[in-house]
Amino acid sequence: MKKLLFLALISAPAFAETPHCVTSTSERVIVTQCDNGTVTVANGLTGIVTVCSTEKGADPRCQKVNTNKLNTGGSDE
Repeated sequence: MKKLLFLALISAPAFAETPHCVTSTSERVIVTQCDNGTVTVANGLTGIVTVCSTEKGADPRCQKVNTNKLNTGGSDE
């Protein structure tokens, strides 16, 4: 019983740091929004993925990645 309680106490902080996310798909666009402030938009038509994140009281930071150029060694747009 003591081992089970010990494992539960160790595991609780790990679960607290795991964000809960909701994903929506429309045509070939996938949007995922998490309760930690992260939003990811993946466009299957263009190959562009945009990831935005924020912390409480901070402005959002976004990064756009062109996945079509990842395999060819090209730069981001």
